[in-house]
Amino acid sequence: MPTVAQIRLPTPKSWDEFEAIVASALGTREHLEGPHRYGRTGQNQQGVDIYLVDAYSRHTGVQCKCVASFSFADLEAAVEVAESFTPKLDALTLALSLPRDAVLQAQVFALSKTRAAEGKFRVGLWFWDDVVDDLSRDVNELARHYPQFFAGATGAVPTKYQLDSAVAREQLAAYKELWSYFHGRFLPTRTHPDYEWEDAREDIALFLDKHADQLKQLHVTLGAHLPSNIADTLSAAADAAKEGAFVVSPSEDFKVPQEALEAADLTYERLSSCLAALRIALERRGVRLDST
Repeated sequence: MPTVAQIRLPTPKSWDEFEAIVASALGTREHLEGPHRYGRTGQNQQGVDIYLVDAYSRHTGVQCKCVASFSFADLEAAVEVAESFTPKLDALTLALSLPRDAVLQAQVFALSKTRAAEGKFRVGLWFWDDVVDDLSRDVNELARHYPQFFAGATGAVPTKYQLDSAVAREQLAAYKELWSYFHGRFLPTRTHPDYEWEDAREDIALFLDKHADQLKQLHVTLGAHLPSNIADTLSAAADAAKEGAFVVSPSEDFKVPQEALEAADLTYERLSSCLAALRIALERRGVRLDST
């Protein structure tokens, strides 16, 4: 059965909320001491928001970044500030409210290896996906930060069944909205009721720009309630539509570009994949769907 870690929790709006979530997620791990949130707003925190001594007796600082973007230069600046932290750190982790970034990870791996060889503290990254993985281990902490997933649940401590039921409700609503869009707006069933795909995909291709905008909006509104792989596929469908969009020529010999037709095919495939995967996820949660 899918776990909470497989859904996409919305990232917090404020740095303080993000820091509290990171501290809760860290609390699910075994430590010799901490985690402790360090200092308060207005104080010199020496580049550390959370401090702990891990299971290997390493003094570790965590700096939380609730940001829209983060570069390697930003990381280098954060490392420089943390050099002055007392007691001396053995490791520094940057917790980011961003999805994993392979390029940034490779840069940090190289930096950490170089620093270790020089006798300096190691550096690591903790992305939002990693935070969610750990936070989902403790249903109480998850409920404290995301009470919307427990609407209707009774008692101070929700059970795993209540949690799963709440997630299923959110995903069922997302499924219905996505199904309605796919069959009511994306597929040109009114103009092509018999569904000859060669004709239908040309009609879809003509409106790829509109579909790109609508799919992007669906990803924004539904993404937090979908398993991460399905949300990523929905985003990829929006990208395919956007890349295939073109300006219609008024000339009499106008033909839909082949690239747009291929984009229509790809968008269709990805949307179909979203619905099929979401249907399976719901059925695994015990939700039985009708033929629609």
